[in-house]
Amino acid sequence: MTRKLNVLVYTGSGVSSESAKHCMATLRGLLFPKYAIIPIEETTIVQEPWMSSCALFVIPSSGDQPQSRVMNSDASPRIHDYVRTGGAYLEFCSGGFSRCYKANNEIEKPFSEATDNQNWSPSFETRQLALDGQSDIEKSTTTLALKITANAFKDETLQDTILYSSGTRVSISTKGGQVSNAEVLAAYDDDKDNTDRAAVLLRSVGDGKAMLICPQLEISAADLKSQTILPKNDALLAKLAAVDDSRLAFLRGCLRRLGVESSGEIATIPTLSDLHLSAIDFAQMMELLYSWEDISDRKNGHVLLRGGADNFELLNDDADGTISGTAFAQSPVDEAVNHEDVTDSIQPLKLIAYGTIPSPGQVSSDFDHQCYYSSLKKYRQMETDAKSWGDLLMFGEVVTSTNTLLEKNHELLAKLPTGFTLAALTSIAARGRGKNVWIAPPGSLIFSTVINHSAAHLTTRPIIFIQYLMSISIVEAILSYDTGYENLPIKVKWPNDIYARDPNGLIGTPEYVKIGGFLTQCTYLNGSFKVVIGLGMNTLNPGPTTCIADLLPPGAPPLRVESLIAKILTRLESNYTKFLREGFSSDLETRYYRHWLHSGQNIRLESEGGLGARVLGITSDWGMLRVEEMGSDGMGTGKIWALHNDENSFDYWKGLVRKKLL
Repeated sequence: MTRKLNVLVYTGSGVSSESAKHCMATLRGLLFPKYAIIPIEETTIVQEPWMSSCALFVIPSSGDQPQSRVMNSDASPRIHDYVRTGGAYLEFCSGGFSRCYKANNEIEKPFSEATDNQNWSPSFETRQLALDGQSDIEKSTTTLALKITANAFKDETLQDTILYSSGTRVSISTKGGQVSNAEVLAAYDDDKDNTDRAAVLLRSVGDGKAMLICPQLEISAADLKSQTILPKNDALLAKLAAVDDSRLAFLRGCLRRLGVESSGEIATIPTLSDLHLSAIDFAQMMELLYSWEDISDRKNGHVLLRGGADNFELLNDDADGTISGTAFAQSPVDEAVNHEDVTDSIQPLKLIAYGTIPSPGQVSSDFDHQCYYSSLKKYRQMETDAKSWGDLLMFGEVVTSTNTLLEKNHELLAKLPTGFTLAALTSIAARGRGKNVWIAPPGSLIFSTVINHSAAHLTTRPIIFIQYLMSISIVEAILSYDTGYENLPIKVKWPNDIYARDPNGLIGTPEYVKIGGFLTQCTYLNGSFKVVIGLGMNTLNPGPTTCIADLLPPGAPPLRVESLIAKILTRLESNYTKFLREGFSSDLETRYYRHWLHSGQNIRLESEGGLGARVLGITSDWGMLRVEEMGSDGMGTGKIWALHNDENSFDYWKGLVRKKLL
């Protein structure tokens, strides 16, 4: 079973954008890097197989919106199914289930009206706080005292706390304690003796749990301080700041009751770092720099590279003067750039070029460039067709997404040779298929590389096969990395995921967990298809994720990310060269099937009403998934289906191929 590491926050229609922003920030602070905090919209809820990897589904406050529409849509049954089958649900300020009337009303609304009679939540009531003589904006700067129920958080010492209030107090009617399978975790201080009202309620729903948090627990004093529309009430902000630790401790306790463990200390999302450009051979560096001349501007003594989506401020670390003859005029130790003089619109990213291979620790204490380049040379001795991929390396400790930086900057991408690679230690907006975005924490293997695939090869060497070459290359690179790696249980899930047998799974019952995935994107530029293929994989990162290091037998040599990137690149270059020469040959096909999870797997085609089928393989012409329809007798009918990976997604654990509507 896939380990659930995604916390999904609904950010679609009907929720407050401010509440969604505060939810994302607070949950990332509490849960990163153990969990990925991911925004999700209604179309994704309906169309994507998100439930198997979701640890917690969150709906923020609906604010002044009339109602959170997601619970009155096609998404509602899937959310209910997720919770009833063991999922965890968290709702702030009745964001999903109660009609948020204006603050001057006191209402009590049965939950069933909003959820197609799926009556698994209590009623709500909303009351205007008595704040005579204050304006509407001033009412937005009041507080509420929260009283924690005794013994609600066993083995934890949590303090009562004070929370921000928008002037409206939402509470839950427990109907005198008659709501079944429900537990009051906290009440407002003035309601603490009233058993009919709760501020925080936990309820069992089938095999899952739903928690309703009425106050705006996601908002901190720092959040309020940054608001420009609110008056600066310093006394109130100081009051909230003084008790913020108790607010966070209470929220941690709530998350634990839902089965989600926090990361301990509040995590800060890392800021973007500078980018560093190096080469295995100086001549290649010079050739690349000169090719950038026509997309570079010089202004006020600075050089700006116009990438497309981003601008790059070109600097050099030219200790021996080897780059002095190019457009690079400034060292990174020179005076700071006035970015208003450099660009009128886009804040440039710093890109530092090196005349020689950086020494260990010169660029990063966690990425050794000399290890990377020496590994390239070593592995090329083992690969007949590996010549140049990876020779040019751009590196950043913290980036948004390696794929995005390359694929979205068309002006820059048009100038990049095949094998140009961008690697990172941390990605704060890692990309997946569809709209999937997450944070890839330190310890992950993260890189993207460029392949210039000629238009002349389009029909005879379809681009779709590049992802199968990548799958082969990743698994074979790991298994041949060193002694002791050859029997690691690493597999491929169609079309672009890397799985490993769970080392904590039951004996005799193989369970696989996802440890990585890659994304292939293609842009047509200057007569060729610019393919950007990026990989993110759990390699050395600590739990709760499973990583490659967890699979190593005793005595196996330790893994180095720099070396494994080089190993994958050399194997991918060799496989791609073979593909250009022979097509997706029987040898490549055999190697692919050797590592995938699906041979003979029985599946259901959701787009065909749950039709039963059996996986046969990959079509040799356009690389589609071949399946045969199965009759009621369990025998094949002879009817063959071909499924394109860009239109379908595979829920492996349910044996389900879904229609993917982008």
